[in-house]
Amino acid sequence: ANQLLQYPRALDENAPAQQSQTEQVSASYNAQGHLIKETGTDWERNWRYNAAGRLSEIKDSADGLTVQYRYDPFGRRIAKTVTQGATSRTTYYINGESALMAEADEEGRITRAYGFNPHTQQARTNEEDEDA
Repeated sequence: ANQLLQYPRALDENAPAQQSQTEQVSASYNAQGHLIKETGTDWERNWRYNAAGRLSEIKDSADGLTVQYRYDPFGRRIAKTVTQGATSRTTYYINGESALMAEADEEGRITRAYGFNPHTQQARTNEEDEDA
C-alpha cells in the first residue's frame, strides 16, 4: 500500500515561477495515507508516526535536522524538539481544556500565548520571540 508520487519543486522558492529551476521530487505514502518519505536530487526527508498515527519525527538529510514531537494521552502535542548537529531546542505546548494556550521554552518562559476574543470572534497570539 505504498504510494509513490513525483512532482517538480522550485529550487529557489523566492524566485518568480518562470525563472526558478526545479528538481523532480519523489514522495512515498504509507497505507494510512501519511507522507513517509520525500526524495530530491541530493536530499531525503523522512516522516515517522506513532501508533496513534500522529507525527512523531521528521529527519532531513540536507541539513541534518531532526524534529521530534511528543503527545499527551489525549493526543495533544506537548513538546517539539529540534536537533541539528549537537544543538537542540525544545518547545513545550501548554494546553487548556479545549485549545492550545501557550508555548514555552526550555527554561519555562512563555514565548507565545494564544487566546480568543469572544466579542470579536477572533483568535489572537502574543509572541515574545519572532523566531520561537
